[in-house]
Amino acid sequence: MTPAAATVKQETENLQQLFTEAIAQHESGHLDTARPIYEKLRASVGPNPDVLHLLGTLEFQQGAAHKGARLIRQAILQRPESASYYDHFGSAMRSAGDPAIAEKAYGRACFINPASGSAFLNSAIVALETGHPDKALAKAEEAVRLMPGNADAWLRFGTALHASNKYEMAAEAFGQARNMAPDTAEPYFHLQRTFITLENIAAANKAAKQGMLLDPGRHEIYAHFRSDDVPDSARLTGLFPKRLATIVKPSSSKVWEQLAAEYYSELQYEAVAKSAQRSAVLAPELIGAYNSLATATYHLGQFERSIRISRYGLTVSPSFGDIGFNLSLSAFSIGDIETGWKYWPNRLSMANAAKRFHLPKHWTPTRGKPSHVLVASEQGIGDDIIHLSCLPDLLEEVEHVTVETDIRLFPLLMRSFPSLNLIEKQLRPGPNGETTHDYENVQSAHRFTHSLISGDLPALYRHGRRKSEPQNGYLKTDEQMRSEWRKRLKECGPAPYLGLCWRSGTLVTDHRKIAYLSLDELIAEIPTNRFTLINLQYGDPTDEISDLKEKTGITVHDFPDLNQTKELDRVAALMSCLDLAVSPGTAALALACSVGIPVIGLQKSYLFVGDGRDILFPNLYPVKPRSAPTIVPDRAQRMGEAIRYFLKHGSLPIRKA
Repeated sequence: MTPAAATVKQETENLQQLFTEAIAQHESGHLDTARPIYEKLRASVGPNPDVLHLLGTLEFQQGAAHKGARLIRQAILQRPESASYYDHFGSAMRSAGDPAIAEKAYGRACFINPASGSAFLNSAIVALETGHPDKALAKAEEAVRLMPGNADAWLRFGTALHASNKYEMAAEAFGQARNMAPDTAEPYFHLQRTFITLENIAAANKAAKQGMLLDPGRHEIYAHFRSDDVPDSARLTGLFPKRLATIVKPSSSKVWEQLAAEYYSELQYEAVAKSAQRSAVLAPELIGAYNSLATATYHLGQFERSIRISRYGLTVSPSFGDIGFNLSLSAFSIGDIETGWKYWPNRLSMANAAKRFHLPKHWTPTRGKPSHVLVASEQGIGDDIIHLSCLPDLLEEVEHVTVETDIRLFPLLMRSFPSLNLIEKQLRPGPNGETTHDYENVQSAHRFTHSLISGDLPALYRHGRRKSEPQNGYLKTDEQMRSEWRKRLKECGPAPYLGLCWRSGTLVTDHRKIAYLSLDELIAEIPTNRFTLINLQYGDPTDEISDLKEKTGITVHDFPDLNQTKELDRVAALMSCLDLAVSPGTAALALACSVGIPVIGLQKSYLFVGDGRDILFPNLYPVKPRSAPTIVPDRAQRMGEAIRYFLKHGSLPIRKA
């Protein structure tokens, strides 16, 4: 064999190995791993029909139905005799919302390969979806003939029989589906529905009980229960299915974990802990119960218990970020600072943490002085304001720094740090619609050598041997804006000026509400005759401010021409002219802290590292001690005490480090 022939043979074998690997990853469900291999093959061999077909199939499986259909169509043009190409093209068009083309494609697949059970099954599904039960019945019957061991084929056959009013035969078909897939809830739901139609209530009840064990959240499965069988069912709308499932199957870890999740959504932390503990006892090898139990005990203020549970959970699943981050916060809450910082990086691997692509290698000071560091955005704009309070320390050490952040912060950061480079947040939609950060384009343009996430900065500069004291007011506001605000404030009334924020402007979930107070609750503890009150609430608080005025005669001055969500440079300038501000843990709190005025936080200190003081902002007085549970009843009263102290002493009762 000549050297050239040997080279060609080796390249061919390499491509074949890549193709085999791509298919293996694809069939295993590792779509993100399979994609770059398909792309590499496509670049190497050109428009190969098999590669186009499989890449197109992957695209529609990840939500890009139209793109997937285009690729499969290109494959069909090269190999029009392939039934599987038409079958998958039909599935792509069905996902794209075009059942007519999908039906034609499935029909073509059935014609090319009359032995393709998949094509007949998919054709039956489209016929059912488009309201053609007779056509669906014929296709599904052929599908079960060709694939007698396929549960989905029997399920669709049963559905077609039920739609054709052939209930006895439908029950037999659904029974076949159940026998082949006993761990799937769908056959039991259809059996229950069919037995009810046949007035066989005992069989329907049996199917319902079996189905609820597999999917206790499926409310339709409880529809035939009589109201006198389930007392107070209306009052327990959300909890009832989960609680009932634990009665029917008390030995199932899964149903206890689901009950814990339902209690958590209703803020019943004691009940969460009990249900999660039961789940953990039943299945000690699963991480979910430990995470629920650790989270519940954290919210209850049982921090040492939460730490023990979190540590054990990490032995079960060492890479589970949520429980590691819970360990960090619990450790901070009892003053175990070293452990808190040790597990702090787990925040980046939590389930809801944004994925990041093409991020430069992580920098630590032990790696020497970097040429160019990218400080990537942590999460929301408030998080960036908080963590960038350590930016002055980084700039003393690293000459060339670029910060990724919300464009609304650009004017403040450019004025405060003229040498700083800024880029907008590099957000891209992920394959399932989730938010991701992709730095490929900016990396090519800026040539970063290293990176940090903004939340890494406090671990570097407010802890350990590099620890330094924070400066008061690291953001500089515009002097002209300040001058204009001073005039407008004077028109509102005399000093001192107290700024008020009482909730988030968006995403006010039940768990976030725990951290908030109403405007009425704030006002009840403020000696309003001693202040001119200024609105710092973003969103639209007009109704709340008007209601307060109508009920009490108290005025909170608002500025309708100021958009407190978008115009952060103007908001910061307004804040810098105030004598005092009050806010829960929102972006307004972070911004007020960053301009250096005295601030009362209706929360614990940032990172829970201190009581009555904060390691990031020396001007912040947090009213909640770090050892407090999540729900405390006296935050408004603590705020009132701090305000009265301020009026008497001209400062807040901030503790020394």
